[in-house]
Amino acid sequence: MNTRKPDFFIVGAAKAGTTALYSYLSQHPEVYMSPIKEPNYFSKDVVLEHLRPQVKKRLEAENLSQYFKDGMNRILHRAYIRDEKLYLQLFSSASPDVKAGEASASYLYSSVAANEIKKFNPAAKIIIILREPAARAYSHYLMDLKLGFVKSDFANALAEDAKAEPKGWGASSLYKELGLYAEQVERYLSIFPKEQVLILLYDDLKKDEKESLRKIYHFLGINEEFIPDKSGFRNESAVPSGTIARLLLRSGSIRVKMRNLLENTPLKPLLLKILYKKPILTDQDSNTIRQLQQGYKNDIQKLSALIQRDLQQWLK
Repeated sequence: MNTRKPDFFIVGAAKAGTTALYSYLSQHPEVYMSPIKEPNYFSKDVVLEHLRPQVKKRLEAENLSQYFKDGMNRILHRAYIRDEKLYLQLFSSASPDVKAGEASASYLYSSVAANEIKKFNPAAKIIIILREPAARAYSHYLMDLKLGFVKSDFANALAEDAKAEPKGWGASSLYKELGLYAEQVERYLSIFPKEQVLILLYDDLKKDEKESLRKIYHFLGINEEFIPDKSGFRNESAVPSGTIARLLLRSGSIRVKMRNLLENTPLKPLLLKILYKKPILTDQDSNTIRQLQQGYKNDIQKLSALIQRDLQQWLK
């Protein structure tokens, strides 16, 4: 049995730059990233039976057992690995002289992941990226629009999610809950030595990406001068272009089949242009964002004291 364990974990937050960071670190010659970006292995409190039907269908279409049999020869964005042998198999190709990692955004919200990671690898390094919570929630809403999970405006989507049953990661969107960072960050700071936890702000990543990457490289103990190629990475917000596109995209199995058929072909960008359009921020959504920001005020103040970082720009 493979015993190579990951050395570091990007634990979230969701919609705060974890996918970009995964992409950049994957290119570093001294880093090996899990071929499944989000294996979610340590979020043992995620109830798989409660996952959205669309999510279940997408996972079935991915055919995880076949994926491992085929040698994990493509990148998967997300899976829910429950078997330790399979989880360790994700890192079986990592040589001893590189840093191995993965990036499951559920680990920050999960009430058990921090402890599970600590038990699994007490020396693990933890990377946390935090985004202004109302902006994070709106970005999450746009993603749900893109996937066909919602079709209402932001205010109604928030209201519907607040009363969703069952609630939980993958079962509902948790728009507000995922942005209540203070308790989530405290879980990691309370059990990992401070030198094993790096907390960054999405603002920093956007303002000075090069310096943010240098901090991450230094934290991981790898070459700090490496510059990744960002030309192939795109994770821009988009929404379905119309009703037919929304119906197609709502089917996780159809999305998986289209992606597998069209990946790395000239047809892919053409199809994306047909299916998606850029979102437009309405005055109503802007007002909803401002109202949501007020609801985060107390938590932001707690977080500011916890991480000893001025977060006044989040309170404006």
